Amino acid sequence: MIFNTHNKAIKVNEVKTIPPSLALNSTTHWLLLVSQLINFSLIMAQLTSWMLALIALCLLWQSAILAGLFKRPVSGVLFIIAILGCIALAISSQTLGLLLTMVHLLAFAYVLKTLELKKRGDFYQLILIGLFLNASAMIFDQSLAFASLLIFAILVNVSVLFSFFLLHENNLQDYSFPLKGAAKLLLQSIPLTIILFIVFPRLAPFWQVPLAKSAKTGLSEQIAPGDIAQLIKSSDLVFRVSFSNNTPAFNQLYWRALVLENYDGKQWSRLSERSVEDVLANLELNPINYQATQGESTVYQVIAEPSYQHWLYALPVAQVTQAQIVMLPDYTLLTKQPITQTMSYTVGSYLQTPMDLSLNEGKKARNLALPEQVNPKLRAKAQTLRAQYHNDEAIIQQVLNDIRQKSFSYTLKPPPLINNSLDQFYFETRAGFCVHYASSFTFLMRAAGIPARVVTGYMGGEYNRNGNYYSIYQYDAHAWSEVWLAGKGWVRVDPTAAVSPERVEQGFSSALFQQQAALNTDIFNLQNYRHIAWLNFFRQQLDALDYQWTRWVIGYNNKRQLDLLNRWFGHFSLWKLATIMALAIASILLWLWLTNRSQKIKPNYPLWQKNYLTALSLLADKGVQKVPQQSFDEFAEQVMKYLPKVGVSFKKLSQTYKKLHYQALSAEEKQPLLAKHRQYFKQFKRQIKTIKK
Repeated sequence: MIFNTHNKAIKVNEVKTIPPSLALNSTTHWLLLVSQLINFSLIMAQLTSWMLALIALCLLWQSAILAGLFKRPVSGVLFIIAILGCIALAISSQTLGLLLTMVHLLAFAYVLKTLELKKRGDFYQLILIGLFLNASAMIFDQSLAFASLLIFAILVNVSVLFSFFLLHENNLQDYSFPLKGAAKLLLQSIPLTIILFIVFPRLAPFWQVPLAKSAKTGLSEQIAPGDIAQLIKSSDLVFRVSFSNNTPAFNQLYWRALVLENYDGKQWSRLSERSVEDVLANLELNPINYQATQGESTVYQVIAEPSYQHWLYALPVAQVTQAQIVMLPDYTLLTKQPITQTMSYTVGSYLQTPMDLSLNEGKKARNLALPEQVNPKLRAKAQTLRAQYHNDEAIIQQVLNDIRQKSFSYTLKPPPLINNSLDQFYFETRAGFCVHYASSFTFLMRAAGIPARVVTGYMGGEYNRNGNYYSIYQYDAHAWSEVWLAGKGWVRVDPTAAVSPERVEQGFSSALFQQQAALNTDIFNLQNYRHIAWLNFFRQQLDALDYQWTRWVIGYNNKRQLDLLNRWFGHFSLWKLATIMALAIASILLWLWLTNRSQKIKPNYPLWQKNYLTALSLLADKGVQKVPQQSFDEFAEQVMKYLPKVGVSFKKLSQTYKKLHYQALSAEEKQPLLAKHRQYFKQFKRQIKTIKK
């Protein structure tokens, strides 16, 4: 492309050949370091402290190299570091699990690769590893906020590529250009991304994500007084629920998860004689005939967050038609595969349906069993109650009256118990939260001859009016009792309601939320500031956006896809899908070709030449026009004469333009000169706007 403004031929947009060896200027180097910091920040919650320390050390080393304080390490040093790191990973793999070990290995390779950048191939590998690390981060968090951070990280990574390829072009010195180019590229990819997201078949993965041993969250299969205290400290989201009909009252929102029938004197646990796989296999061989449902069902959708556990959450008595979910004999739901990603399922609950109107001898004995020589005071009290009341319901009511009338208190910070002694809690400390009351109540019932068991799950939830759904958090974890009564089956009894009625009627009180906030050490968690009205409103707005993202994007499965496509195109078939995808890809390719062609036709001048031409155009609008015979200096003097307000800034702009365009300068030499050129151009534009034509 030839441009002529003063009888001199100017060759522009000349692109040099990229050399075979790696040549990065300081801008690209620092941008690469920033991209690494952002990439590691997305995955740092999954990395051990020693790996984070190693990453920080390598990044500081890289910064010192960029600052000229050190030279790049020789291959032998990197080899020794790599061997030592792999040995440390091999030792830690037993506690990390397969998934986290692979993530650590990927992060380790990513940070070491930066120290051995010698060829373009090394650079390309580093960029690919960074993008793969970003994709791996989505395994652990798929929220809208995290997805926004991930998009920003991808933008920065792509901008590094732009900066690298523009190193050998004249307009490299526009520092903002890599980010602008990356943003433009990502925006151009949005149409194809949306089309592929909607129509591309939602195939199940060909592999199962391996579990991380440290990743399991939420309720445990064993529980003792004080155990739920760890969950109370957390404000992490567990699941969300949106009701389609018959929304229950708040005090009916008991989300059952686990039934604990074994008691060893210190803790309650699930039946331990069989694994989850054995239970599922037994159910397939021996299907259970459940009690016939009664009344109208309450239908709702549950969107569960990853817990790496098998159990799900539902109101009793639940019915689910999804093949991967089964209901156990204790009326809890179990998924065949652990919940490793956000999972959506629809439940129909029959709240009026009794559970187990008949109880066989084996189940009855299991729910009456108590170890010897534990909690003798509670045993004696139970025998007294049995002698005084012959009706089971009267005994239950009397125990609840005792809890209600005697100086019991509900607190998230109870005093410690010696060996989890229920006697000590019931007769001495009398301060605790749900597990303390459920454990002691269940023990009393069994000692009095009433079959009883502990149930753990979640109680209540926070209602969000913006999205018409409930959010259930870890601090909503709850424990209660179920007793078996003749003619009624298993009946829920929550002794917490006797000591703290507002807990089951309205949720946490202000005092309890203050206790929870004190236990939660995350100062950036907006849950801790829910007492501030405007901040709580803002939090709920963000949560509603995240709910819609989870429901319509993360929860877009093959069933929803088929329903949507059938709605749009009638009976959907494979040939329609292939046609839509082919037309979409062809249209986008045509658009890209036309865009690229128009860019080739349109001159692509360097930044300094664009600025100078713009300045000439603005001066012409004010009546001062450059003629071909004039040199740069002659025209600058003319501007000084006729437009003195902009004369000085235009002269400086003209001088920097000449140097940038005609002198053979290195990239490092161009950087400060271009910065001055920009400054003069901005000053010139600001001044010329004040001149009336």
